[in-house]
Amino acid sequence: MKKSLPPLIASILICMISSGITYAQAPLNDNCANAEIITVGAPPVSGNNVNASLDGPAAQGCWDSAPDHDIWYTFTTGASGAYEVTTSFAGSGDTQIKLYSGGCGVLVEIGCDDQGGAVTNTSVISMELDASTTYLVRVDIYGTGSGAVEIAVNTLPTAANAMCANATVLTVGDPYSCATNANAYLEAGEPTVQGCWFSSPDHTIWYTFTTAAAGLYEITTDDPGTDDSQIKLYSGSCGALTEIACDDDGGIISALASVITTNLAAGTQYWIQLDAYGTAVRDHCIRVYQPQVVANDCVL
Repeated sequence: MKKSLPPLIASILICMISSGITYAQAPLNDNCANAEIITVGAPPVSGNNVNASLDGPAAQGCWDSAPDHDIWYTFTTGASGAYEVTTSFAGSGDTQIKLYSGGCGVLVEIGCDDQGGAVTNTSVISMELDASTTYLVRVDIYGTGSGAVEIAVNTLPTAANAMCANATVLTVGDPYSCATNANAYLEAGEPTVQGCWFSSPDHTIWYTFTTAAAGLYEITTDDPGTDDSQIKLYSGSCGALTEIACDDDGGIISALASVITTNLAAGTQYWIQLDAYGTAVRDHCIRVYQPQVVANDCVL
């Protein structure tokens, strides 16, 4: 004998079906743990944050509005170098994005953008990233609204010495070494404090040298081949650097070049962070040498 539904339940079901009532579902990548995988270099992935909840740090950071309906993506790098995370596509709404290292629950924000894309109201993060490392991308729509998202991750051309670990080695006393800071981007953990510079770091390249004897050393970009440069000198090691000197516009031959003159310890490796003023990319020439110290032969 077939059993039928009680009349009241049957009436409710019929009413719901006839009125088109449906239950809203959150996106599959609503939570960090369910982040959608993006393949580097593949066509953009389409999605939306309709009915998404908040799953992540509440800090607004560089975004123009606080996070509220975020969705998550993840990708793994191949070789180390420059990568671009972008929502700059016609199918994207007013997106804001953040890039994290670490894992869900131990997120470390390393990049952030809102409205930096070529397409109006879209976002782009360009950074130097480590090899074979998994990163997480958080996407939200501006304000309290929801909308469409198109997102992709691509590799970019990268300067040979764009990362501290790939710093160009300078030999004390050698002639100027020249290079450009084009295709150089900030890396995770890189010092970003502006300090004495007239603009914040953004397209930095790196150099390193090791002292022989203790004494006075000069690090200089004061060469006709250098335009508007700014430099910082660090001790320590990549990822654990300590700033010990800084200059911007201290040149004599070229007023916009930079010069650091300081006493350094013997047998020690040092690191130089070099950038152009503003957001520009330019050719730069740099050298390290020991200036001649003139003895005080004045006799009273």
